[in-house]
Formats: sequence, structure tokens, C-alpha cells
Amino acid sequence: MLLYTGIKLGEIARLTLADVMVPKRVGQDAWGTLRILGTGRKETRILLLKREVCEPLAGWLRQRPQSILTNALFLSGRGNQLDQRQIQYLTEKYFHAAWIKDASVHTFRHTFAVRQLETGTDVKSLKELLGLKEKDTIRLYLN
Repeated sequence: MLLYTGIKLGEIARLTLADVMVPKRVGQDAWGTLRILGTGRKETRILLLKREVCEPLAGWLRQRPQSILTNALFLSGRGNQLDQRQIQYLTEKYFHAAWIKDASVHTFRHTFAVRQLETGTDVKSLKELLGLKEKDTIRLYLN
């Protein structure tokens, strides 16, 4: 999900079940949506989810334990909402298992942005997809 949406660590940690809509049948033309509550919980943006995200997400939603503790999208083994540090730990664990060095959660965001630019997404649209407020921040992804 991080690679296909470019969302920030804090944004993925705050996701709830109500923020996600996946189609009942995930096919070639089926799109889902993801509502992202931005930094400071002030701004909301809606992202379209491709099949590559909808399929595993639909699978997770089918097997996700029904927790009475939280409506968080991603849960720990104890049924609590995963926090940012837990997500960082899991990401680092899987990077290590895949022999990927010098990568972090933010690497997914950077890779998403670079891919978007390479495939012709204009800078203004990318700024909106990433939820960036400052124009100059986009320069980080232009190099």
C-alpha cells in the first residue's frame, strides 16, 4: 500500500476501516478509494486504489480479526492499532529479510513520487497526491 499510494507513515498509522473502500469484486477495471487524513488532521484527500492494492487489501479485510478495541485498519497481534514505530519495525524487518539496505518507510513514498513523475504525472497533481502544502517540497522528488 505504501508503494502504490505514497502516503506518509503517520497517515497509514491513522487509517481506519471507514477510510477504505474496496470493490466487492476486484478486477482489471475495479478501483477502490482511500481517505487520507493529513498531517495535523486538518486536510483530507481521497486516493484511488489500483487492483494491485485492492486485492491484498480485500484479503486483509476478510481475515482481519474483528476487534472491539479499535476500528483501526492495521492491527497488532494483540488487536490494537499499529503505531508508527511498530510499522517502522515491521518495514525494517521485511527490508532486512529481502536483503534491502538503506531503505525506510519513506523510501516507498519517494519511489512512488519518482514513478509518478517518470510516467508523466504533472508536478501539481503529484503535489496533491502526496498531500504536500509547500511547492518547494516537491523538489526533493525531482532529482
